[in-house]
Amino acid sequence: MNVKLMDRFAPKISINLNAMNKMKEYVRQSDLEIGWLGTSRRVGNVFYIDDVFLFRQEVHATTTEITTEGLNEFAMDLLYEENGVEIWNNMKVWGHSHVNMPTTPSGQDDKQIEVFAENAEDFFIRIIANKSGDFRIDLYDFTTGVIYEKLPYEINYGGDTEIIESLYRKIAEIEEMICTRIDPSEELINSIKSEIGNKVTKKTYNVNKNNVTTCNSWWSDYTDYSGYGNFSKKNEKTSVKEEENSVFKIFDELEPEEIFECMYYIEHGSSVTDYLGVFLTQDEEIDLEILIESYCKDNENQYLSYLGYIQ
Repeated sequence: MNVKLMDRFAPKISINLNAMNKMKEYVRQSDLEIGWLGTSRRVGNVFYIDDVFLFRQEVHATTTEITTEGLNEFAMDLLYEENGVEIWNNMKVWGHSHVNMPTTPSGQDDKQIEVFAENAEDFFIRIIANKSGDFRIDLYDFTTGVIYEKLPYEINYGGDTEIIESLYRKIAEIEEMICTRIDPSEELINSIKSEIGNKVTKKTYNVNKNNVTTCNSWWSDYTDYSGYGNFSKKNEKTSVKEEENSVFKIFDELEPEEIFECMYYIEHGSSVTDYLGVFLTQDEEIDLEILIESYCKDNENQYLSYLGYIQ
């Protein structure tokens, strides 16, 4: 069965400027997942998100835990306010950050929305954001039994809407004029692309965690090794410096979960050596990161499962 929604019946999301700024700051200022609740009201097919609120929670690099205690405390504090009951009754938005990861819902995200859905009467909105500025908005319409995914949204600037939209149009025009003058020519772009293709190659490792690791650069000069331990050079020179083998020793001692956690830190711009508490030269750190990235790429499903994005 195929269902197509006519445009004039499609739901529209309108976010109050202050609410949007608060959500952006929640995401920007936290390097861990962070969650929030928000108020929303429906007028026709327009869903207005009026405000968002932070509540007490426990967070991890890849999860945020909404506790009963945290929600009860938040509700009690809110109900003491003058219009607290009205605000609580309009609490129909749940948002959280995926930090630097994509905004694709995880299995835990889908389970959490089911919990909220049990107490929702007409609709509920889920927002997933990240530090790249992506906002994914899904609408659960319980009056029709329809889930609208990845809805576009507009910012509600209040009384300044017309002025601000006019300024944005002028800014876009100016940016286009600037780009035509300073952007590289198509000829230069193609020339650089060709040059990079001819001169630049990525250093890669073929990683097998069962103590078999080979590299297409300097490591390929070594043979007859076992578990990254003693080995001899092809030209029968005696041994290799301990430092040259330290990267592989460190990697070999890591459990899969530790490798995945290292990958998470790498993706968030942190130093893997700080996380592991080891000292490596810059080149050695790069080699270790390549090993970790290669392992996670070869075991992508396990890595995504570790992050909670797949079951």
